[in-house]
Amino acid sequence: MTSNPLTTSYPKLDAEDLFEQEYEFEFVKCKTWREQLKITWLAVSQTNSWNYIKQNDVNFYAYKKDPNLFIISNKMIYLGYNDILKNYELSDIDFNSQMRTMQFIKNYGMRRFKAEVLFCQ
Repeated sequence: MTSNPLTTSYPKLDAEDLFEQEYEFEFVKCKTWREQLKITWLAVSQTNSWNYIKQNDVNFYAYKKDPNLFIISNKMIYLGYNDILKNYELSDIDFNSQMRTMQFIKNYGMRRFKAEVLFCQ
């Protein structure tokens, strides 16, 4: 029986939580989501935005009004985010979802995120 990741205690930071490095998200089965996560991770890392993501519980829908989030979204597009989406462009809702995921990883750690993804797949 698999334990519930919501009730499991995880260390805050561990060897997997090296936010300045690339991360492959190999445990994510859905190829599109995996590629989205990789590009978003890189965009946040390359714009040195991890502390901003952690410290600011902002309304991510308004990324066009927040210069820090605008920089991240532009980096995501530059890194090929829209290519993954085929006929779509990065939307406010999609950006919000990706930023909330990165915020969860920064606040709770990659081990917990991985455990929750594996639990739900």
